[in-house]
Amino acid sequence: RQRARLVHAMTLLADGASDASVSAARRLLAAALEPASPAGAAERSRVAMSQGAAGARGGFTDTLEALTQLLHGRAHQLVIAGHNAAARRAAAAVVIVETAKIRAQGNVSPQLLGARVVALLHRTLRP
Repeated sequence: RQRARLVHAMTLLADGASDASVSAARRLLAAALEPASPAGAAERSRVAMSQGAAGARGGFTDTLEALTQLLHGRAHQLVIAGHNAAARRAAAAVVIVETAKIRAQGNVSPQLLGARVVALLHRTLRP
């Protein structure tokens, strides 16, 4: 299963069409890291609503896969830098995204699920 995920992630990064998924994942992560302020909340909402409408689940699942890879890389870099508490938060965020990927397989709005994911990531990643 790990190998299949790695191959899928490599395919995502190698595929030109997936640039949008990686870009969307970066926007989700950046929004989650925004401060707990009205402007930060507005940015999190804006990014969540940009995830597309029902029927766009395939692209959203690719975005979530790219987000998992970004969080994995973040956790790795934080461990190397000796920021263990932040690395644990990044690892916990991976669990949030993996759970969302399971939910995204059902009949769910990418916008609503995206809003939930970015809110949970915000609470998890911000100290």
